[in-house]
Amino acid sequence: MDGPAQQETEISRKTINAEEAGTEEFTRSKTPPVNRLPTELLSRVLGFAIRATSPICFEHGHWKKELATVSRLWRDVIPSSPHFWNIINVAPEWPLSAVKEHVERSCECLLDVIVNSWYYSTDILGPILDEVVLHVHRWRSLIVWWDSTNSLPLLLQKLGDSTLPCLHYVSICGPGRCVSHTGFLRPENTPSLEQLRLELNPIDSLPGQDAGPAGSIFPSRLLSQKLTTLSLVIRTKYASLQSNSIFLPLLTSLALEVVEPRKLMEAIVAPKLVSFSFARHESDNPFTFKLSAIFGGLDSKFSGVQDLILRKPFVEQQNEDAVALCLAFSNVKNAEMTVTAAEQLFHLSGDSAPIDHWDQLQCLVFNVSDFFEGDLPSTLESLLARLSPEKRSKLRVVFTNFPPDRYDKRNSFDESDYIPFHIPFLYDQLDGICTQEYINVPIATGLELTLRTDSPPRL
Repeated sequence: MDGPAQQETEISRKTINAEEAGTEEFTRSKTPPVNRLPTELLSRVLGFAIRATSPICFEHGHWKKELATVSRLWRDVIPSSPHFWNIINVAPEWPLSAVKEHVERSCECLLDVIVNSWYYSTDILGPILDEVVLHVHRWRSLIVWWDSTNSLPLLLQKLGDSTLPCLHYVSICGPGRCVSHTGFLRPENTPSLEQLRLELNPIDSLPGQDAGPAGSIFPSRLLSQKLTTLSLVIRTKYASLQSNSIFLPLLTSLALEVVEPRKLMEAIVAPKLVSFSFARHESDNPFTFKLSAIFGGLDSKFSGVQDLILRKPFVEQQNEDAVALCLAFSNVKNAEMTVTAAEQLFHLSGDSAPIDHWDQLQCLVFNVSDFFEGDLPSTLESLLARLSPEKRSKLRVVFTNFPPDRYDKRNSFDESDYIPFHIPFLYDQLDGICTQEYINVPIATGLELTLRTDSPPRL
């Protein structure tokens, strides 16, 4: 074949090839961009979407299944990605089948276990805990919410003296004697434990538990020398502790809200401690509570602390109380407190104030949520004016925890709407005295809507 017929055939072939290429390009261009991502990157994107729902919510498991119905690719990626399934929630909303599915699909990933309150039959709870406890060698973290009768005692019973080689973080809120009698938290059973939070409540007796003497509630034998972070909330009395009897060589962060805190302050030895958070226990009378009784005479035991947080206001403190606090933490660089507590530290006695002992102070964080009366700008200006000019010039002052539902209404005719911290005025008062920073400030805006029949609505 030659001549015109051959030319016509060649043109037809090129046309067909072009059409096939166009169809292929059209098909490729219609593929959703997210499906063109590498599998590893797509897995990360889906992971962000899945983690947008809390694992303790009922919707968490359903959300994964819904995402898996979007496309064949997503259906392949989600079930085959173990890190989507490594959070195990022990709760009435999670049936045994869901727990088994997560354990199986997580393969050999480390597990994060959350145990919620359980107010149903333990006949259902038991098999679920059995399934989770079978894999304690993979536990990375354990969070137990408050429950005094079912989930926590049964969990501890099933754990017994199990060894959890990978357990890194534990947070337990529960009956004090129940926790202190457990074996799995002993250092030899949790060799990798670094972060521990215990909130121990006074419960006289528990099913299958010996109440024991009142002093046995503090589980000092549970404190591993590998701990870097320790938070203790103890709402009942505990046995006396010998001075320097709790050695925590790697501890860098300590938070205490306990009855008789002096016992712990004397017992704990933490040479690497840099952050200390303290809150007056709720049972302590704020008018008789004395800082000097807690921190006085500790010498240089906690001189390495650089970040000090005082969570609750202190009232009726004398100069000696504030001095005892400042001397106990003599090298503080960053201090967070309420305005009420600050007034005690800035109070002049002669020519000096307790805060003068903090030679390295760089940042003051003020929690203003407790300050509803008086004139905050004038109060703080007066307090900061007591510092030397050199110290003020290096000082950064941060304001935080403004009440979200209260704001300044200076122009209101209702005097009950007046709020003492008018932020622009506060800024002007302290301008030139120190560097200022404001965090999480609630902003209220007033909008006026204008309507006219001959024009669109406008603001």
